[in-house]
Amino acid sequence: MMNAVELTRELIAVESTNPGMGESDMERFILRYLYGTGAALASEEVFPGRNNVMATLTGEEAAPSLVFVCHMDTVVEGPGWTRDPFAAEEEDGRIYGRGACDMKAGLACALVVFREIAENVKHGKMRLKYPLKLLCTVDEEGTMRGAERAVLSGRVSKDDWVLDMEPTGGQIQMAHKGRLWL
Repeated sequence: MMNAVELTRELIAVESTNPGMGESDMERFILRYLYGTGAALASEEVFPGRNNVMATLTGEEAAPSLVFVCHMDTVVEGPGWTRDPFAAEEEDGRIYGRGACDMKAGLACALVVFREIAENVKHGKMRLKYPLKLLCTVDEEGTMRGAERAVLSGRVSKDDWVLDMEPTGGQIQMAHKGRLWL
């Protein structure tokens, strides 16, 4: 199994710009990565060809769930790059590439942890009291329609515990976050 650094580099190489290529290649990558772990895998269309991905491990109790939330899209590469934005070059302990921080590294961490727990559950080394979910959304760099769809379709509820893997300067933050368009 890949570690989070190796996986981050692989995810950076998967172009998922918004606007641009979109998240379909990222969706396929995630589904392949989690295939065979015993987790229930699902995709849910948000826009044509742009789907949220959900992986679920059941627990002894139905709720609340612990939900790792990540988005699959990045902003476009834009001008001024001195390196290939999709090469994921590593130098002096840093990885350079589009989305390295926001949000491919956080997604890699969530995927590695989720897969390890899923494998342990599958092989009887661990039991979960509550469900564990991984929610990978589309359009975070746009109007956040993927997150909205996940809530509206009941993939995440008000009683769930949500761990958003969005970078916060390397610090754990506890907050209620929302948005308001003015």
